[in-house]
Amino acid sequence: MSLMDSLSQMASQFGGKDAGTASHVMEMINSPEVGGVSGLVAKFHQNGLGDVVNSWVGNGENQQIAANHIEQVLGPDKVAAIAGKLGMSPDEAKAKLATMLPQIVNKLTPAGKVASA
Repeated sequence: MSLMDSLSQMASQFGGKDAGTASHVMEMINSPEVGGVSGLVAKFHQNGLGDVVNSWVGNGENQQIAANHIEQVLGPDKVAAIAGKLGMSPDEAKAKLATMLPQIVNKLTPAGKVASA
């Protein structure tokens, strides 16, 4: 199954309004700037949040992440772009991403490992 198939399947698992949000988040993950799940995980490691993202990939409990750490990892431009797509403020987008990213990364890594590209 390709990454796009996995992402489409993930979006359908979120109900209602969150399905659209999940779709935009997964589009962002798959963007060339992020580089898929492995690229996203690398960005978290580069920003000192490796333990947090590793908990999402692993089979244990997902650690929470503060909304300001989302901007630290993705950058203000990416957060603003996502906020625009979602029709919300950057602060609301950061909070939404802080809630959804752990779930999405966890579901995209069911074996507890990031698939190689």
